[in-house]
Amino acid sequence: MKTNKEESSEIVFREVKEKLLNLCEHRFKFYKKNEIIYKENTPSDEIYYLREGKIKLFITDSKNEEHITRFVSSGNFFGIKSVIAGKVYLESSKTIDDTILCALPRKDFIKIVKEHSDISFYLMQCLCKSSCEILDTVAFLNKSEKERLAHVLVCLCNKFHTDHIKILKNDLAKFTRIKKDNLNPYLSEFKGKNLVHFNSERIKVCDINGLKKIASIAG
Repeated sequence: MKTNKEESSEIVFREVKEKLLNLCEHRFKFYKKNEIIYKENTPSDEIYYLREGKIKLFITDSKNEEHITRFVSSGNFFGIKSVIAGKVYLESSKTIDDTILCALPRKDFIKIVKEHSDISFYLMQCLCKSSCEILDTVAFLNKSEKERLAHVLVCLCNKFHTDHIKILKNDLAKFTRIKKDNLNPYLSEFKGKNLVHFNSERIKVCDINGLKKIASIAG
């Protein structure tokens, strides 16, 4: 249950986000499923607000293999870190579903941040949140494969506010750093314990507390 302070903070941030979107003039654009938004090491000339859909952020290694660093859910910004840090995007972004985005050009973004301290603080909060997610990812790499899978399933449920997770097994493997062929035995074990149900397209989490215990997540 949220405290009054947490609810008040959420209201303030929601108002600030709406203010930022109004300043963006709501320049929304439709992207199809599996469409690249931007590629790493290309000029970071825009930040994005995800109005509807899902996005994955990833880096590509020397073998051209994807390593997913983060997922973005609707109602969140992405690309901010790259625009602030330098002149190129630090990762690539790609749609998971049909998606609607609002793009804000770099020069407009810098101008807005300089002129509106409340927006600057809100964006700092966004950056801190994404940094914490990255730190969580680094920490969970020390877990066993089974613990990592349970950890990710819990995190995805929380991020997308659902117990029905639509994710390709290939993407799940890339994010958990588990070989794709090793995923089914773990998922089958979780299913046998009534923690999840799954088919070729979706995973339904049935017992999030049970998964938390496997992943050693408090709460």
